[in-house]
Amino acid sequence: MASARQNHPQDQLLKLDIESAEYEVLLAAPPELLSRCRVIIVEFHQLDPLWSAPFFRLASAAIHKLLHSHACVHIHPNNHDGVLRYRRIDLPPTMEFTFLRRDRLPPSPQWRTVFPHPLDRDNAAGPPLVLPPCWYRSSSERGSSHPSLLEKPRSRA
Repeated sequence: MASARQNHPQDQLLKLDIESAEYEVLLAAPPELLSRCRVIIVEFHQLDPLWSAPFFRLASAAIHKLLHSHACVHIHPNNHDGVLRYRRIDLPPTMEFTFLRRDRLPPSPQWRTVFPHPLDRDNAAGPPLVLPPCWYRSSSERGSSHPSLLEKPRSRA
């Protein structure tokens, strides 16, 4: 990335598919480095322990770090391992998230609520996996006062 930033310092693309090391790598990345990327694509692996407190803290810290400068614009569930269910939450163990830097969002973005997207393709043979609604509905749509993992963190007073 260091050599590429000379010509277009704010138009980088970062793709992470590093088999569960993505959480630590994102947490270690300087915010200035992440903000140089217009698009960040991350395949988050081993999401199945998301409801354990230590892993949730790790995953949410990594995702919230991205959400300060980027918005999640697409999630593609990997159909290789099926889906786990816990308390009305459907959780594919691996999902690819696409983040777009907030200064590149249209003034009033229209968020998609019908899935799969026409460009989505299954990762493996077997039953298709559609993105579960709990991953794209906001807290107000869910009737909850708690933000979802993908909503921009609220600033603390």
